[in-house]
Amino acid sequence: MSKQAETFRERKASEGSSEGSGAKPRNVGITGYIFYQKFNDFIAYLFPIIDRFPHREKFTLCTQIKNACYEVMRNIIDAHRAKSKYVILFKIDGQLEFLRWLLRHAHERGYLAHHSFETSGKMVGEVGKILGRLLNPVPKV
Repeated sequence: MSKQAETFRERKASEGSSEGSGAKPRNVGITGYIFYQKFNDFIAYLFPIIDRFPHREKFTLCTQIKNACYEVMRNIIDAHRAKSKYVILFKIDGQLEFLRWLLRHAHERGYLAHHSFETSGKMVGEVGKILGRLLNPVPKV
């Protein structure tokens, strides 16, 4: 393993082990990677499904859902690199709520099957739980 890779892994391990305190969010080290991976898995699940939406919705609802996903992913990456993560994490929270609404709307219109709606809802819920842990760090005892 190269020296650069070892240094990167050590830095990642130290970022993940630090605890937050007060109103500051936890460092988005290892948890941030899980956050990124869970949302990436959600996108991999959802995009093939919404690509099968009716043609009349391809450039409206389908595009809105994809753009919302891209915005969340962009902000996850920004939060990982930013010094002040709190504002970005709150922005992600609002974007996830908007994404839930878009999925609910697609389900109500009959474009998203019930099983797909439930599965995507659970996946967004997992991402939301991780986000909640990042926004509300566990205080040191």
